[in-house]
Amino acid sequence: MVVRIEMWCDEIRVPVGSVLVLTCHSLTQPQPATIERTPDGLVFWPECASYAAELDGRPYPLPSQA
Repeated sequence: MVVRIEMWCDEIRVPVGSVLVLTCHSLTQPQPATIERTPDGLVFWPECASYAAELDGRPYPLPSQA
């Protein structure tokens, strides 16, 4: 499955059986994220200033934060 994080144009490939955790970081009260299904995965629109990702409990390096 591919999870796309809009605003940053990041794509995370999540293998079958893996767990992806996305954490939003916001200076104000965070708003609920919008998540939509796509033919090959999900699109995630976080309503926050930045975010972090973990895949199977390990930090996932994000292209937008490199």
